[in-house]
Amino acid sequence: MPAFPSANSNQSTALALTGLILTSFFWAGNAIAAKLSSHLIDPVSLAFWRWAIPFTLFLPLTLRYLIRYQVEIKRQLWHLVILSFLSITCYNSLLYSAAHFTTAINITLVNTALPVGTILFSMMLLPWRPSATEITGAGISLLGTLIILSGGALSALFALKFNPGDLIMGAAVACWSLYSVLLKKWQPELPPFALFCVQVSIGLFLLLPFFLFSNSTSSKIPDLSGELFWILAYVGIFPSAAAYILWNFGIRQVGPGIASIFSYLIPVFTALLANMVLNETLYWHHIFGGIATLAGLVLSSWSQFNPQRKGSRFQFPVQQTPVSGPGRKQEQ
Repeated sequence: MPAFPSANSNQSTALALTGLILTSFFWAGNAIAAKLSSHLIDPVSLAFWRWAIPFTLFLPLTLRYLIRYQVEIKRQLWHLVILSFLSITCYNSLLYSAAHFTTAINITLVNTALPVGTILFSMMLLPWRPSATEITGAGISLLGTLIILSGGALSALFALKFNPGDLIMGAAVACWSLYSVLLKKWQPELPPFALFCVQVSIGLFLLLPFFLFSNSTSSKIPDLSGELFWILAYVGIFPSAAAYILWNFGIRQVGPGIASIFSYLIPVFTALLANMVLNETLYWHHIFGGIATLAGLVLSSWSQFNPQRKGSRFQFPVQQTPVSGPGRKQEQ
């Protein structure tokens, strides 16, 4: 049984795009949660507990998957270690660390480089080239995002001052871009939820030494109750488990180049959530920028519903499963 629906199915494509929209919404909530918890917990501990929660919740399933798919895991172990290190261990730790040195606007601004980095890595590592329509759509979405970040005055972006935190965020963006492309290139032979559980297990193990060192050098012990409890509950379920499974599915279906463009929705959803949760005011530039971002996403992803165009720019060789004995059929 295939781990994912058929890549040529319009229904599967629509499901993947819907999942990518939800992923952006959950990650926008992660930005709000990071802001609310900045005075309650250090960045490495926040990243650790974010993944410790889904690891604990799904531990029985994880153990079953580790046994059931041990052959596949051993065969792809180094690929899985690299993917887990880039996504689970590095990305969020770097993002939360950047928040201690730079502003939320700068973090979001640097994050707009994610689609650019992903497209560049895709062109270097995958048999894929963006179409003119996809490039145009990405440009419109980028413009909408910059309108939101600049408050409607694009010239204000040139007045921003960058600092070491922005470099840390740039490293986080590079990690996530490379992860997305390698996920498509290697396509681990595991069902989506099994892949998630394995990635969390490996990534959390790699993050553990940094967590222990951070706590050994910090005099402040976070109070895992009250407000912080609910923040951790949110980041441990929605931006982590739900978002990663949906993102991995989207990568398989539409490729990292298209999937990454959906990250332009994060500032749109962040503005909406900031209005609802933090009582921040919505202005015309939020609305206009959001409309432009959505229009660009529709334009970029429209070709995914055209089977000929969709299949022609992703041509991977068919991998045959080795036959371990006479008379056995090869599994696709």
